Amino acid sequence: MRGRGSGWQGRGVEAGLSVPTFLQTVRAVAGFLDRAAKHCAETGVDPDDFVNARLFDAPWRVRRARSR
Repeated sequence: MRGRGSGWQGRGVEAGLSVPTFLQTVRAVAGFLDRAAKHCAETGVDPDDFVNARLFDAPWRVRRARSR
C-alpha cells in the first residue's frame, strides 16, 4: 500500500472546501469593515473609538472549578 504522503495529498474534499470557505469569510469581513469605515466617515466618528471600546470596565475573572 502507498502512504498518503504529506501536505495536501490524500486529504480529499476537506482541503478543497476549506480554502473557498476561508476566502468567503475574508470577503464578508472586508465588506463589513468597509461599511463600518463608510459609516465613521459619514458621521465623523473616530474608528479608534470602536476599537478601544469596552462593554465592561474590567473583564470577569475566570475561576477554575475545583473538584472535592
